[in-house]
Amino acid sequence: MEVITMTNEINISRLGLGLGWSRMTNKTDSASRAESIKTIHTALDAGINLIHTADFHGAGYSEMLVGEALQGSRRDQAFVSLKFGALMASRITSGKIILVIK
Repeated sequence: MEVITMTNEINISRLGLGLGWSRMTNKTDSASRAESIKTIHTALDAGINLIHTADFHGAGYSEMLVGEALQGSRRDQAFVSLKFGALMASRITSGKIILVIK
């Protein structure tokens, strides 16, 4: 995996794993939970050490998955980036639900 060397000789992979995709944020599906954790582990094993999440992905559920996936010795293998503070709302326009992120 190609890396970028940051300050203090920290190497971060050029590719990252973003956790905003729908199965990763489905907290009602236990198979999805196991699959999501396995996906994070597979990314780490492939040399991807940048994991990105946000508090509005699954209403914080993806952050919980990251914490669970990185327990133990895995924590030292990853850099976690996140965004926070986005306000979400939905509205109905012409019979369609539209998600608005501010």
